[in-house]
Amino acid sequence: MSSFTRPQFPGDLTGGAMAMAFAIPEAVVYGAMVFAPFGLEYIPQGVIAGVIAVFCANVFTKLPGSVRNQVNMPDPMLSLMMVAFSANLAASHPGAHLDTILTLLFFIVLLCGFFQTLFGLFKVGVLAKYIPYPVSAGLFNGMAILLLISQIRPMLGLDFDTPIWAFEHIKFLTFVTGSVTILTVAFAPKLRIRIPAPLLGMVAGAAMYYLFVLIGQGEHLGETLGTIPLTVPMPVYAPDFWELLSSSTLGKVLIEVTPMALGLATMASLKSLVVSVTADNLLRERSDSNWELISQGFGNITSSLFGGLAVAGDQTATTEMFQFGGSTLYARLFAGLVALAVVLFLGPVLSPVPRVVLAGILVIVALQGVNRWSLTLLPKLRERQDRGQVVSDLVVVVLVACVFVFIDILVAISIGVLISIIFFVVRMSKDIVRREYNASRIRSNVYRPDKDIIYLEQNGDKIQVYELEGSLFFGTADKVANTIEDSLSENIDTVIVDLGHVADVDSTGAQILLRIRDRCLAKDKKLLLSSLDLIRHNEVLSTALSVSNSTPHPDQSYVFKTIDDALARAEDWLLDKAFGINREQHVLSLNETDLLQDYSSQEIAVLAAYLEQHEHDQGEVILHQGEAGDRLCILIRGRVDVVIDLPGEGGEKKLLSLCAGTIFGEMAIIDRKPRAANVVANTTVTAMHLRDEALSRLRKEYPELDHRLSMGIASELSKRLRIANRVITEHKS
Repeated sequence: MSSFTRPQFPGDLTGGAMAMAFAIPEAVVYGAMVFAPFGLEYIPQGVIAGVIAVFCANVFTKLPGSVRNQVNMPDPMLSLMMVAFSANLAASHPGAHLDTILTLLFFIVLLCGFFQTLFGLFKVGVLAKYIPYPVSAGLFNGMAILLLISQIRPMLGLDFDTPIWAFEHIKFLTFVTGSVTILTVAFAPKLRIRIPAPLLGMVAGAAMYYLFVLIGQGEHLGETLGTIPLTVPMPVYAPDFWELLSSSTLGKVLIEVTPMALGLATMASLKSLVVSVTADNLLRERSDSNWELISQGFGNITSSLFGGLAVAGDQTATTEMFQFGGSTLYARLFAGLVALAVVLFLGPVLSPVPRVVLAGILVIVALQGVNRWSLTLLPKLRERQDRGQVVSDLVVVVLVACVFVFIDILVAISIGVLISIIFFVVRMSKDIVRREYNASRIRSNVYRPDKDIIYLEQNGDKIQVYELEGSLFFGTADKVANTIEDSLSENIDTVIVDLGHVADVDSTGAQILLRIRDRCLAKDKKLLLSSLDLIRHNEVLSTALSVSNSTPHPDQSYVFKTIDDALARAEDWLLDKAFGINREQHVLSLNETDLLQDYSSQEIAVLAAYLEQHEHDQGEVILHQGEAGDRLCILIRGRVDVVIDLPGEGGEKKLLSLCAGTIFGEMAIIDRKPRAANVVANTTVTAMHLRDEALSRLRKEYPELDHRLSMGIASELSKRLRIANRVITEHKS
């Protein structure tokens, strides 16, 4: 679907406005945080930089293929990185004017956008999934800790150069004001008020601050943001960037700032791609991650030109916009225009906001930024199971977080990238074959007559299954190919490769899968692929399969939705070879069915008088889910599927299939409860129906025969239960 859809009024307007009611208070906070180290007089400029970033990131990122309803704004981690960068720039350029430091700082944001655009153009957006989760958790925990530490002074009313232990300078009422802000933001969701928590917290904190001023306690309170001038956003840094790019010192500057820009681009891209998944899930569609990176790159480039902070997608603001009706790119555009209105007209409204209120909001942001998964690792240390993996994850989390807090943000990101590479190499060297087995041990969910089951138990080793796990790429695919090709003995007829646990397939992996198929065909073997849902968007594999799978008969298809479907097809081929391809079209006599195979001809004749023969067309629903159980059916020709209707609009799900010689509908006859599933004819079906009233007559007229029939039904259920238990046991092992 094209990203350029028509605007959906009034949802897009309302959604965009409400997203900004959440985003702008935080953007103000991050801008103040980045500029506060330059001096309190620069905080108003920081506030403007934060809001300008929201304006640029949502107005200039309207590209086809990008996420339609993702809200972009300054981010706490990116803002902390900019604080660190400004400190590094000030240290490496002693005596430089602040305008020079700011030019270099925004030039880093420009390069960040440039690198993000390159990431998208060279299609490296998928690399984000290879960053190990413990690394991401460590980075976010480090961000949370550093953010909390940076807010201690503002919360206590201390200046930036005042030691924390200078207790005589602490302003208690400032701390109270900040605490009111924190509590309001924390408990706002429980109040069920449709006002974003940061905005509500800002109002409550400011009200408490001015209440103290009203009662004459102003000297015990910290500073406000100060005068924020009305501003018309202009690309004021474009001339400075042009001068920098044409200067003789450009090479030296690039050597200094490129690592910073790469680190900023990496974190901005990672955060945006994570949020894009949330946005896609809300809209129930799939966007292009590479186009989203290009879009994010344009946003950061324009933000830098206008003097704005680095931006990334924000999950909470995106969710807010969707919940209030914003569902197209125009909602993002309207959100940016709301930010522009704030820059143009609402500076005086923001000027009286106390700094401690912003600090309180940042404390909540820090607490919410703590990775919840990493907190669950400590209790798991007491457990013996997977303790080694838990310790390994915990070490990575703590190491990255400590480097982030105590050494340097860029060093932490570098260590995170190094750990990602190590994990990648380990994963590459790991055997991608998760499990292998044959069909004599685990079979499909197709219930077959006894003779078929016995044959499969004796000859199921002709079907070999390989379950793969991880990433099928140039480093692992060749190893899989060698494993499968080495196992192609004379005894094997069919090889099934299950991709249900495969996260991704690159072009090399796709070609090697096709090579395996060609090797199998050369040795007169069949190769089936199953569980392709997770990788159905792989262009190389899809193209190859569409060509290879263009056979006229569906039974010749070698691509299946589930492993169960693939196993069923392989079993059918094996049984066709043994008993004939038309075996299921033959109408069985009653004593050829499992239920009645030991009955005498006289007993069969008696029972036949109580049965009704019915023909059912393919696709016909024979028994309906939820209806009263009024009959037992003996399948004597064809195959049926047992299908359940999923609640809501979830469609339906096939549970199992039944072949000629088996029975269905027996459960409702036994327990007298409504039918739990539909029974649908998979082929043309012939079934003998034993209705409830006929069964009642049989019970009165031939009690011994009824008893034997009941015992036979119980035996059939027991057989199915034993098969299910064995399959479950095999899967667990």
